[in-house]
Amino acid sequence: MHTPAQRRPRLFAALAASGLALGLTLLAAGPAAAAPTAADVTLEVTPAVEIGETVDVSTVLVGTTDVFSYAVTYAFDPALLAYEADSASTGPAGGFDSVSTGAGTVTVLHTRLGTSPALTGDLPVSLSFDTIGSGVAAISVSVTLVDSAGAVTVISDTAPESVAIAALPVVTPPVVSDPSPSTSPAAVAPSNAPRNPDGSLALTGFDGTLLLTFALVGTAAIAAGVIVVRRRTAVKR
Repeated sequence: MHTPAQRRPRLFAALAASGLALGLTLLAAGPAAAAPTAADVTLEVTPAVEIGETVDVSTVLVGTTDVFSYAVTYAFDPALLAYEADSASTGPAGGFDSVSTGAGTVTVLHTRLGTSPALTGDLPVSLSFDTIGSGVAAISVSVTLVDSAGAVTVISDTAPESVAIAALPVVTPPVVSDPSPSTSPAAVAPSNAPRNPDGSLALTGFDGTLLLTFALVGTAAIAAGVIVVRRRTAVKR
């Protein structure tokens, strides 16, 4: 028959063994449960453009560790900006890239394939927006990192950046003054009208003959009048 004093060392030994086993389990699981990290996330955009020009956006996930997949989501004003199709950059070799769009959002996703190793270091991401309206458009970014064990880290505290979009200048058509009154066609002789050697217009056709006839008739009438006056003067004498 065992006394309580004999049972106590066995109990302590069992507890110590259990604690050691638990500690080894936690120690082994520790690295696998560590979430992926990034030291910083930078965001740069084209600061000023006109409607119709392109806004370039650049992001860098700085100093990452144990990243098996990452998603970079941009939020923007859809009244001023639109994602330019196929403008997103691709990730490192050994992974799969895709882009998804929503109402005022676009997400660039990269995930490793098969036995490709997790990523470490700086991870650049870039894309472009088309400008469709004038005003100041804010662009913000959030990042989701996933490691090979499925642990997730979300980074959403990066300060947004803005781009000033100017409207196209209004082009005012030149003012054309009213043309000066044209000279009456009757007072201007055609350029091909026949002229005399001295440059004066020559009388041609029916109009010239009629005018000459009127002149002769007038001269004859004047002459006849002079003769009549002389005869009357002679009779009176």
